[in-house]
Amino acid sequence: MRTCCLTESLTPVLELFYAATQLPITTFTHAEGHPCPHCQGTASPGSCLYKEGEIETPEGNLYILPICPRCKRLGMFVIGPYTSKPSVNSQLSYRPQGVWDHLTSLLRNLQTKYSGSQVCGSHCLPVARARRIVEDEYDQEITLEGVASRLGLNHTYLSTLFKEETGRAFTNFVQEVRVEKSKELLIQTRLPVLEVALSVGFSSQNYYSQIFKKLTGCTPSEFRKQSMIVPA
Repeated sequence: MRTCCLTESLTPVLELFYAATQLPITTFTHAEGHPCPHCQGTASPGSCLYKEGEIETPEGNLYILPICPRCKRLGMFVIGPYTSKPSVNSQLSYRPQGVWDHLTSLLRNLQTKYSGSQVCGSHCLPVARARRIVEDEYDQEITLEGVASRLGLNHTYLSTLFKEETGRAFTNFVQEVRVEKSKELLIQTRLPVLEVALSVGFSSQNYYSQIFKKLTGCTPSEFRKQSMIVPA
Protein backbone atom coordinates (compact mmCIF):
# COMPACT_ATOMS: atom_id res chain seq x y z
CA MET A 1 0.00 0.00 0.00
CA ARG A 2 1.43 3.34 -0.98
CA THR A 3 0.87 5.90 1.74
CA CYS A 4 1.63 9.51 2.45
CA CYS A 5 2.92 11.13 5.61
CA LEU A 6 1.19 10.31 8.90
CA THR A 7 1.27 6.64 7.81
CA GLU A 8 1.54 5.37 11.36
CA SER A 9 -1.57 7.18 12.59
CA LEU A 10 -3.62 6.51 9.46
CA THR A 11 -2.91 2.78 9.17
CA PRO A 12 -5.75 1.69 11.52
CA VAL A 13 -8.10 4.12 9.76
CA LEU A 14 -7.36 2.59 6.36
CA GLU A 15 -7.61 -0.96 7.67
CA LEU A 16 -10.93 -0.41 9.46
CA PHE A 17 -12.44 1.46 6.51
CA TYR A 18 -11.55 -1.43 4.20
CA ALA A 19 -12.89 -3.98 6.69
CA ALA A 20 -16.20 -2.13 6.90
CA THR A 21 -16.66 -1.38 3.19
CA GLN A 22 -14.41 -3.79 1.25
CA LEU A 23 -13.34 -0.76 -0.78
CA PRO A 24 -9.61 -0.40 -1.52
CA ILE A 25 -8.22 2.77 0.04
CA THR A 26 -4.78 4.35 -0.04
CA THR A 27 -3.25 7.81 0.39
CA PHE A 28 -1.23 10.16 -1.79
CA THR A 29 0.37 13.54 -1.23
CA HIS A 30 2.14 16.10 -3.37
CA ALA A 31 3.68 17.58 -0.23
CA GLU A 32 6.20 14.75 -0.01
CA GLY A 33 6.75 14.44 -3.73
CA HIS A 34 4.28 11.65 -4.54
CA PRO A 35 2.55 12.32 -7.87
CA CYS A 36 -1.14 12.19 -8.67
CA PRO A 37 -1.97 8.47 -9.04
CA HIS A 38 -3.16 8.93 -12.62
CA CYS A 39 -1.58 11.95 -14.24
CA GLN A 40 1.77 10.98 -12.58
CA GLY A 41 2.49 14.64 -11.96
CA THR A 42 2.65 15.45 -15.69
CA ALA A 43 -0.74 17.14 -16.06
CA SER A 44 -1.31 20.85 -15.58
CA PRO A 45 -2.89 21.91 -12.26
CA GLY A 46 -6.19 22.53 -14.00
CA SER A 47 -6.41 19.04 -15.46
CA CYS A 48 -4.85 17.05 -12.64
CA LEU A 49 -7.17 14.34 -11.31
CA TYR A 50 -5.73 14.82 -7.84
CA LYS A 51 -8.75 16.69 -6.41
CA GLU A 52 -11.82 15.97 -4.35
CA GLY A 53 -14.74 14.07 -5.79
CA GLU A 54 -15.59 11.06 -7.94
CA ILE A 55 -13.61 10.46 -11.10
CA GLU A 56 -13.74 7.80 -13.81
CA THR A 57 -10.67 5.92 -14.96
CA PRO A 58 -10.21 2.97 -17.34
CA GLU A 59 -9.74 0.72 -14.29
CA GLY A 60 -12.94 1.91 -12.59
CA ASN A 61 -14.23 4.82 -10.56
CA LEU A 62 -12.21 6.46 -7.79
CA TYR A 63 -13.35 8.75 -5.00
CA ILE A 64 -10.78 11.36 -3.95
CA LEU A 65 -11.06 12.94 -0.50
CA PRO A 66 -8.65 15.22 1.42
CA ILE A 67 -6.96 13.59 4.40
CA CYS A 68 -7.66 16.76 6.36
CA PRO A 69 -10.62 19.02 5.45
CA ARG A 70 -8.74 22.12 6.64
CA CYS A 71 -5.47 21.42 4.84
CA LYS A 72 -6.00 19.88 1.45
CA ARG A 73 -2.27 20.14 0.72
CA LEU A 74 -1.58 17.44 3.29
CA GLY A 75 -2.70 14.69 0.95
CA MET A 76 -5.68 12.77 -0.33
CA PHE A 77 -7.45 9.51 0.33
CA VAL A 78 -7.93 7.54 -2.88
CA ILE A 79 -10.85 5.11 -2.57
CA GLY A 80 -11.47 2.48 -5.23
CA PRO A 81 -11.56 1.36 -7.91
CA TYR A 82 -15.28 0.53 -7.85
CA THR A 83 -18.23 0.77 -10.23
CA SER A 84 -21.35 2.91 -9.97
CA LYS A 85 -23.18 0.84 -12.63
CA PRO A 86 -24.86 -2.22 -11.07
CA SER A 87 -25.63 -3.83 -14.43
CA VAL A 88 -21.98 -4.02 -15.46
CA ASN A 89 -20.45 -7.51 -15.27
CA SER A 90 -17.39 -6.54 -13.29
CA GLN A 91 -15.16 -7.77 -10.51
CA LEU A 92 -15.34 -4.30 -9.03
CA SER A 93 -17.43 -3.49 -5.97
CA TYR A 94 -20.67 -1.64 -6.74
CA ARG A 95 -21.28 1.67 -4.96
CA PRO A 96 -24.09 4.04 -6.02
CA GLN A 97 -23.17 7.72 -6.19
CA GLY A 98 -25.51 8.68 -3.35
CA VAL A 99 -23.63 6.56 -0.83
CA TRP A 100 -20.57 8.80 -0.59
CA ASP A 101 -21.96 11.13 2.05
CA HIS A 102 -22.31 8.12 4.35
CA LEU A 103 -18.92 6.63 3.46
CA THR A 104 -17.23 10.00 3.94
CA SER A 105 -18.81 10.31 7.39
CA LEU A 106 -17.58 6.83 8.25
CA LEU A 107 -14.04 7.70 7.20
CA ARG A 108 -14.04 10.97 9.18
CA ASN A 109 -15.37 9.21 12.27
CA LEU A 110 -12.60 6.62 12.03
CA GLN A 111 -10.04 9.41 11.69
CA THR A 112 -11.37 11.19 14.76
CA LYS A 113 -11.22 8.02 16.84
CA TYR A 114 -8.04 6.36 15.61
CA SER A 115 -5.67 8.93 14.09
CA GLY A 116 -4.82 10.62 17.39
CA SER A 117 -6.28 14.02 16.49
CA GLN A 118 -9.56 15.68 15.68
CA VAL A 119 -9.72 16.05 11.91
CA CYS A 120 -12.07 19.03 12.01
CA GLY A 121 -10.60 20.90 14.96
CA SER A 122 -9.25 24.43 15.08
CA HIS A 123 -6.10 23.32 13.23
CA CYS A 124 -5.30 20.89 10.48
CA LEU A 125 -4.23 17.37 11.36
CA PRO A 126 -0.40 17.70 11.37
CA VAL A 127 -0.47 21.04 13.20
CA ALA A 128 -2.87 19.66 15.80
CA ARG A 129 -0.55 16.69 16.36
CA ALA A 130 2.53 18.94 16.54
CA ARG A 131 0.81 21.12 19.14
CA ARG A 132 -0.13 18.06 21.16
CA ILE A 133 3.46 16.82 21.18
CA VAL A 134 4.67 20.18 22.47
CA GLU A 135 1.96 20.44 25.11
CA ASP A 136 2.64 16.90 26.33
CA GLU A 137 6.46 16.98 26.16
CA TYR A 138 7.33 20.65 26.79
CA ASP A 139 9.74 19.64 29.58
CA GLN A 140 11.84 17.55 27.17
CA GLU A 141 14.08 18.52 24.28
CA ILE A 142 11.85 19.58 21.39
CA THR A 143 13.00 20.56 17.91
CA LEU A 144 11.10 21.28 14.73
CA GLU A 145 13.14 18.63 12.94
CA GLY A 146 12.38 16.03 15.59
CA VAL A 147 8.64 16.67 15.60
CA ALA A 148 8.49 16.75 11.80
CA SER A 149 10.31 13.40 11.68
CA ARG A 150 7.80 11.86 14.09
CA LEU A 151 4.95 13.07 11.91
CA GLY A 152 6.59 11.87 8.69
CA LEU A 153 6.84 15.41 7.35
CA ASN A 154 9.55 17.55 5.86
CA HIS A 155 10.53 20.08 8.57
CA THR A 156 10.33 23.03 6.17
CA TYR A 157 6.82 22.00 5.15
CA LEU A 158 5.73 21.64 8.79
CA SER A 159 7.27 25.01 9.67
CA THR A 160 5.36 26.75 6.89
CA LEU A 161 2.12 24.94 7.69
CA PHE A 162 2.43 25.68 11.43
CA LYS A 163 2.99 29.39 10.78
CA GLU A 164 0.04 29.57 8.40
CA GLU A 165 -2.29 27.77 10.80
CA THR A 166 -1.30 29.38 14.10
CA GLY A 167 0.14 32.72 13.07
CA ARG A 168 3.43 32.09 14.86
CA ALA A 169 6.61 30.13 14.40
CA PHE A 170 6.94 26.65 15.87
CA THR A 171 9.82 27.72 18.14
CA ASN A 172 7.78 30.63 19.48
CA PHE A 173 4.92 28.28 20.31
CA VAL A 174 7.28 26.01 22.25
CA GLN A 175 8.52 29.01 24.23
CA GLU A 176 4.98 30.17 24.97
CA VAL A 177 3.93 26.77 26.26
CA ARG A 178 7.00 26.50 28.48
CA VAL A 179 6.53 29.98 29.92
CA GLU A 180 2.86 29.29 30.68
CA LYS A 181 3.78 26.05 32.44
CA SER A 182 6.50 27.83 34.39
CA LYS A 183 3.98 30.36 35.70
CA GLU A 184 2.19 27.53 37.50
CA LEU A 185 5.43 26.50 39.21
CA LEU A 186 6.30 30.07 40.14
CA ILE A 187 2.92 30.54 41.79
CA GLN A 188 2.36 27.12 43.32
CA THR A 189 5.89 26.20 44.49
CA ARG A 190 8.95 27.75 46.07
CA LEU A 191 11.37 26.20 43.62
CA PRO A 192 14.36 28.40 42.70
CA VAL A 193 14.01 30.10 39.34
CA LEU A 194 16.77 27.90 37.91
CA GLU A 195 14.88 24.73 38.84
CA VAL A 196 11.69 26.16 37.38
CA ALA A 197 13.51 26.90 34.13
CA LEU A 198 14.98 23.40 33.88
CA SER A 199 11.66 21.79 34.84
CA VAL A 200 9.86 23.27 31.84
CA GLY A 201 12.56 22.56 29.26
CA PHE A 202 14.78 25.66 29.22
CA SER A 203 18.52 25.00 29.19
CA SER A 204 19.56 27.93 31.39
CA GLN A 205 18.12 30.46 33.82
CA ASN A 206 19.35 33.43 31.79
CA TYR A 207 17.69 32.25 28.60
CA TYR A 208 14.50 31.42 30.48
CA SER A 209 14.40 34.87 32.11
CA GLN A 210 15.03 36.51 28.75
CA ILE A 211 12.15 34.70 27.06
CA PHE A 212 9.86 35.11 30.08
CA LYS A 213 10.36 38.89 30.12
CA LYS A 214 9.93 39.08 26.34
CA LEU A 215 6.54 37.34 26.57
CA THR A 216 5.21 38.78 29.83
CA GLY A 217 6.97 42.11 30.32
CA CYS A 218 8.52 41.08 33.64
CA THR A 219 11.10 38.66 34.98
CA PRO A 220 10.14 35.34 36.62
CA SER A 221 11.07 36.73 40.04
CA GLU A 222 8.95 39.84 39.49
CA PHE A 223 6.05 37.69 38.34
CA ARG A 224 6.32 35.53 41.46
CA LYS A 225 6.32 38.59 43.75
CA GLN A 226 3.32 40.10 41.94
CA SER A 227 1.37 36.86 42.18
CA MET A 228 1.90 36.82 45.97
CA ILE A 229 0.26 40.20 46.44
CA VAL A 230 -3.27 39.67 47.72
CA PRO A 231 -5.70 42.50 46.87
CA ALA A 232 -7.20 44.24 49.90
